[in-house]
Amino acid sequence: FEGDQYWGDEGLEYLFGSVFAEGGAWCYWPLWSMSRLQEKQAFQAWVDWITARLDQHPELHVFHYNSYEPVALKKLVARHATREHEVDELLRRKVFVDLYGITRQAVRAGVEGYGLKAMEPVFGFARDAELRGAIGSMKRWQAFQDDGAQEHLDGIAGYNEDDCHSTRALYAWLLERRPEAEATYGVTLAALAPEAIEPAGDKLARYLERLEALQAKLLGGVPDDESEDDEAQRALRMTFDLLRYHRQEAKPAYWALFDRRERSLEQLRDEDVEAIAGLEVIDREELKNAWQWTLRIPTQEYKLRPGTVDEPLAGRGATIVALDEANDTVVVTRSKKHGEEPPLALGPGWPLRTDAQVDALFRFGDRVADHGLEPCGHLDAATDLLLRRAPRLKAGSPPLRDEPFDLERLNAQVRGLDDSVLVIQGPPGTGKTYTGARLALDLIKQGLRVGVMATSHKAINNLVVAIDSAADEAGVTFRGWKKCTNSEDDCVSDRVPSKPKPPTDDNGPVELDLIAATAWHWAHEDEHRSVDVLFVDEAGQVSLADAIAVSQAAASVVLLGDPQQLAHVSQGTHAHGAGVSVLQHLLGERDTIAPDRGVFLPTSWRMHPAVCAFISQTMYEGRLDSVAGCAVQRIDSPGLSGSGLRLIGVEHADNRGRSSEEADAVAAEVQRLLDGGTYVGRDGVTHALTLEDILVVAPYNAQVRCLRAALPDEARIGTVDKFQGQEAPVVLFSMASSSGDDVTRGMSFLFSRNRLNVAVSRAQALTVVVCSPRLLSARCGSVDDMRLV
Repeated sequence: FEGDQYWGDEGLEYLFGSVFAEGGAWCYWPLWSMSRLQEKQAFQAWVDWITARLDQHPELHVFHYNSYEPVALKKLVARHATREHEVDELLRRKVFVDLYGITRQAVRAGVEGYGLKAMEPVFGFARDAELRGAIGSMKRWQAFQDDGAQEHLDGIAGYNEDDCHSTRALYAWLLERRPEAEATYGVTLAALAPEAIEPAGDKLARYLERLEALQAKLLGGVPDDESEDDEAQRALRMTFDLLRYHRQEAKPAYWALFDRRERSLEQLRDEDVEAIAGLEVIDREELKNAWQWTLRIPTQEYKLRPGTVDEPLAGRGATIVALDEANDTVVVTRSKKHGEEPPLALGPGWPLRTDAQVDALFRFGDRVADHGLEPCGHLDAATDLLLRRAPRLKAGSPPLRDEPFDLERLNAQVRGLDDSVLVIQGPPGTGKTYTGARLALDLIKQGLRVGVMATSHKAINNLVVAIDSAADEAGVTFRGWKKCTNSEDDCVSDRVPSKPKPPTDDNGPVELDLIAATAWHWAHEDEHRSVDVLFVDEAGQVSLADAIAVSQAAASVVLLGDPQQLAHVSQGTHAHGAGVSVLQHLLGERDTIAPDRGVFLPTSWRMHPAVCAFISQTMYEGRLDSVAGCAVQRIDSPGLSGSGLRLIGVEHADNRGRSSEEADAVAAEVQRLLDGGTYVGRDGVTHALTLEDILVVAPYNAQVRCLRAALPDEARIGTVDKFQGQEAPVVLFSMASSSGDDVTRGMSFLFSRNRLNVAVSRAQALTVVVCSPRLLSARCGSVDDMRLV
């Protein structure tokens, strides 16, 4: 395939090129697309053609070089909401064969790289076309955009045809090498054969039937060409894409799990940051129904956390009970029925089931199909979310407008919500949890029932405890319940006990003023309008799909969060904006919520004005200020002193996610801070700096471990994710990578605006970025990367 990633908002696959055997000859078939509609038509035609040939020839395989084509097909399924089942079948039957992966593992060649063109002298392929490289093809495509001359397309087609024939020649050459390998190593290598797969289950069949029926209702009247859509038609397309959100989101996890099961231990250890491999047994213990191992983790980058995991080399499940990153050990249990051999590798487990959320979205789809998008007293908050409507307030409520923040006015606005949605954006240190707790308590005092939801039990507990504390201050009594099935997720609150089921007394179920639970509870049909107002905390990490699913449990919804801090992470490919967080959706291109659309908390009670000014201008359109008292906050030490931001350059080379040089530099600065250093707080009181006053942050776990080795055991060290919500007088941020070429997990991860915001804004007085100077001169491969650097 040939594509232009800069065409429109999502790029364009403008040429689908294939060579195939027909009547004893090899034929070339180019499918062109010059618009989004033509791309859809070409995609459908290509998939239908391959599917028909596969029906005739079950042994058929599609050979390609590197992963571009399968990845493009997955994106096209999401973008155009068509041929999903057919592409899934092609992937499940392993019709696609990547000759790049095979060549890398099977052939040791004296070439600079294993790109197709670099390998052509090895397998003896000579090109016919004038164009010899991808850059020339891209230039021809741009020239065609400028003048529309057919000669440019002819040149691209010749280049593409050569690529197809080169791939075919490589396949033939590899087949010729197979007997040599069998003779040399005394083995028999099996030939490619049709992959036996189980038919789709009843559950999937019912889902696809429901999806097809709603597709006809929702999209039957929209134009084929999306460029002709009006606002309502765009909303209908998004509604349909939201129905597919959770399935699209789970697919990459399933594909990755099965792909991981086909990798070697070395590949898992060296190439997969999602996995841990090469585990060594320290201890084994026999439990009642399981084996438990304590295992040592060899040096590697990994992201796994406690919970259910997969053993990719054995194809079975296990559970991480504890993970000690400081000592590189992990405790794993596995049912006795699955064997007593110790795990050699661990990877992410099966995706969580989201049946309740999917069902809720289908109920919403039915509402839109049957009643349209205008308010009708049924799921109005959900349609407000979809259409980005301004909050509807009851008569007599104070209007939303650009004026100084006032908690009492905000209380009245939340009480006045009329089956609608209100966003409260809380930048770092602005008291979002404090504000949300008092809003919830005010509703409880008015006799209304409140719900609390977030993406994690930790975040739910944080808001519930804040509501509990506010009730103590106000002398208010209420009864609540936190739905929880795991004691580790219990909420510490006498008013809000943590139980799997609602509390009861001698008279039966207790009348509750507050219910706290995750999305799985709120999305259930039985919870429809079960509370008056649902508070969704950390809403910047909540998908639009989940927000619409849970909004049906309440008359109105309050979204507490900040899309400029740790953001919602989408694994799947989603069209028409269906994959974003609910706050990203509502804010659109803005960094802050508009005054007539929600409430922006404008005052940070944490940061010195010099730190706050950087955060405000970079992340919040200049709307964030620090409270007056923060101006006295400062550091005095033999080393770092004053307030604001500092940069320490540390020269190093060839470091990807771990830099001992930066760790040594950080350790030296920390020691100077502790050698007589002091901090003046907002209250004007001076105290000696301790390790508790210093946060050391790194983007990668490997650098966290390196820093732990260089610093005292009591030091506060972790990734950005660990420290959201925390603060300290001094923050040191070690970036670890030597240059842009060395960055692991991509520029968008290391240079993420959201992560930088969280790291810098933990500081009450001083933030210090420690990095290689060459990192600031990173070569950028996209406009987005240029913005980040």
